[in-house]
Amino acid sequence: MRGEVQINFVEKPYRAVNNNYRNIICLIAPFKDDSFVFKSYNTLEEAVTGEKTTNVSALGYAYLQLLYKYFPDIDEIVLGNLTTNTATSGDPVYNYTVTNEKLAAVLEELDEVGVSFIVIPAELSIAQFPVYKAFYDEQRAKMNAFGLISPVTPTATSTTDFTGATITAANKLTLLDTYFKDGGFWEKITTPIKIVDEEDDFSLAETTVYLAGLTASLAENISLTHYILDNVEGVTSQEEYTKAVFDLINESGAIALNYRDKIHKVVQVYNSGTSTVNEKLGDTLDLKIERVHALIINEFRIALLNAIGDDNSKITYDNFESIARAIRDKYVIEGYITGLDWTIDKTGTATILVPIQEQQNNIISTIDVTGVLIVD
Repeated sequence: MRGEVQINFVEKPYRAVNNNYRNIICLIAPFKDDSFVFKSYNTLEEAVTGEKTTNVSALGYAYLQLLYKYFPDIDEIVLGNLTTNTATSGDPVYNYTVTNEKLAAVLEELDEVGVSFIVIPAELSIAQFPVYKAFYDEQRAKMNAFGLISPVTPTATSTTDFTGATITAANKLTLLDTYFKDGGFWEKITTPIKIVDEEDDFSLAETTVYLAGLTASLAENISLTHYILDNVEGVTSQEEYTKAVFDLINESGAIALNYRDKIHKVVQVYNSGTSTVNEKLGDTLDLKIERVHALIINEFRIALLNAIGDDNSKITYDNFESIARAIRDKYVIEGYITGLDWTIDKTGTATILVPIQEQQNNIISTIDVTGVLIVD
């Protein structure tokens, strides 16, 4: 046998983990030097110790400190380093900015790496998103599921599209909403938050890191829609911008904040719907649906990878069937899914076809109440 050993995955219209690969953040940011592009740590504490620096331009260290302060129980973390050395000789001259070339280099290191979230706290330009989108599409074809968490200024506009062509000025959120209709952008962070115990408001980048940590600390089947942000105060999306911008955020698959209780300043995520369109539903998917779907795909990916190299025979199929049943039963019992179906077809001497169909409950987004008053 010659050539690449691979799993080919085609997502069907009906929406078809290994536990070591659940809720792992890949933080892409500039770190203290150019000694690595990809690095992983078993704990956040180890990452904070290993990346310690006094250089304020190496923002990755500050982001690690933020994660460790508020979400210390997050275990493994993966780092993608944007720092490069531009000096040709002598002392290093570090560059900490995001470029297409740097982003592509980091993403190349993440090929088939099992992370759940790619977190980029720097706001990407329209010209940089195609680098991520190409990587995302390639990885999904390899059955590697994850989503992007990154900031987007909701009032920003662009006069170029994702191919570089000149267009009439259009809102950036609107362009991204269409561009990621097939998935890949889970949380567009639009509104800075303020933590009760912090003197200053978080920047949009810091808010992105905070909300990424919050999401990673929650089980996959918990929606952020109407999720109360404990210890968060400050302005809501409508107060930060306008009602029109709030509506735009909400309608563009981005994260908007509003009050659950305005009197007591209780802030919540208004809607965690993404830009991912599900043709069968005729609607976009909530973040909870996306995360559970990715969880199931990644579980099956690991199981299928373990089957590569085994005989293409009924014995191997029976072994995989037992693993698949265990995956199904685990997540049905825990309430993540309502059902999971699959078949195994031998399509060649060295190939099999495994269609997967997963069923989930949607979230409640509308409640109609009828009140009847009876006076005796």
